[in-house]
Amino acid sequence: QELVQVWRISQDGTRVRANNRRSGTRTLEQVRQEVRELEAKFAEYTAKVESQDAADEEAFGGDAPPELPPELRDERQRLELLKAALADLEAHAAYGGKLPGRLPITDPDARVMPSKEGGFAPNYTPTALVDAASGMIVGADVLSQHNEDSQLVPALEEVQQDFELATPPKEVLADGLMATGANVEACEALGVQLY
Repeated sequence: QELVQVWRISQDGTRVRANNRRSGTRTLEQVRQEVRELEAKFAEYTAKVESQDAADEEAFGGDAPPELPPELRDERQRLELLKAALADLEAHAAYGGKLPGRLPITDPDARVMPSKEGGFAPNYTPTALVDAASGMIVGADVLSQHNEDSQLVPALEEVQQDFELATPPKEVLADGLMATGANVEACEALGVQLY
């Protein structure tokens, strides 16, 4: 805390493309269908392997562990990735979050949102809070939403907690996107001047 004043901070965010092309997105029902198909494929393969293993054991003895054929190894990783993405979305929905219309398959934690170059694509929104006096980053996050304005007050509270401050920073410099009524009101209640 001696290197930074944490009295006046600047906040900004940008948009960064995910490692997923626009055409590589699916609706939630398409993802669920793909998971069902992959699970059925693995169930069929497992039954076939167990039958072959039983025949081999009877004929030759021994107990060799079954190995996935090369064509199924990548699909197993894909299945695990898709299941994890669906579990995250279901948890998000359980807390009242809005489910996305389309889910990126390569980067399932990204969201389809406006791109800096125009149009829409799977993106992330990294944000940073910087101590204006020293130029040091005092807070950062990567969001999978385009409305970064909703994260200004939680970010200020996190800086207050991280630097063990009695109050949040006194001044925040941000672009016009942050000038929402909710942010102005919340900053005023916290004793923070939002510029």
